[in-house]
Amino acid sequence: MRAAWIIWDTLGALWLLAAIVWLPVTVSDWYAPQSMPFQPRPPRGGMNISQSQPETNRAMRACVGSQLQMIREGRLSEAYSYASEGIQEVLSEEAFIDMISNRFSAMQAHDTIEMSDGLDDGTQGILRVRLSRQRRVVGVYTYIMMLEEESWKIGGVIPEYPNPATLEQSMDPEPGSRP
Repeated sequence: MRAAWIIWDTLGALWLLAAIVWLPVTVSDWYAPQSMPFQPRPPRGGMNISQSQPETNRAMRACVGSQLQMIREGRLSEAYSYASEGIQEVLSEEAFIDMISNRFSAMQAHDTIEMSDGLDDGTQGILRVRLSRQRRVVGVYTYIMMLEEESWKIGGVIPEYPNPATLEQSMDPEPGSRP
């Protein structure tokens, strides 16, 4: 009789331990946000920036999404074509490829893209992007968008996570060369 009690007691303890481990994981998955919990804030000052119209929002998201897809697939030369003229004047294609490989590696290793609604003033805009891999955030970026010849292009990317940087630092082709 004592052996049966020990077995039932052990099984009960294992069942309780399994519930303690399993329950928080299940609850956190159930309560995980299904949409972006954050939105970019308009800059303070004299700019007339507001929530993007649906067609503008779609166009900015399509530009960023297409570039991220190309980066993920290793098609970096094609991804470079989504950069604005100003970026292409400052950054050669080779420097762009090197920058993505060395400082934006999360863009090559994501399986989920989440984007905020954009803000724009008709010629420039901002969009926040969160990249995840296996439900774990691997990168958060603020994209600066530029309207060039009736299409949106990427005018800059500011990393927020995992390695925060200023716009100037993120666009420097040789990190550490500026104070």
